[in-house]
Amino acid sequence: MRVVHSSLVTGSNTIAFQTISVPGVTPENATAFVVPIGAYSSLDKQLETEVISGGVNVYSYIRGRGQYSNKTGITMRLIVIRFY
Repeated sequence: MRVVHSSLVTGSNTIAFQTISVPGVTPENATAFVVPIGAYSSLDKQLETEVISGGVNVYSYIRGRGQYSNKTGITMRLIVIRFY
């Protein structure tokens, strides 16, 4: 496996997501996660990721519970790993 993408992403404070293009990744050959980029409290909200064909969706809320979820505008580092 290898890291194929790393960048900073910022949530939107709304029930929304952004798509980050990462050519060659699919849900079957890659995974994505976000990590804090500085001091982080257990009260901070976290972004959520979803690998799609050719990229990663980064959500500012918890999928499946958008209307009840706390939205966040936090900035985190997105890391995408592809399995070979």
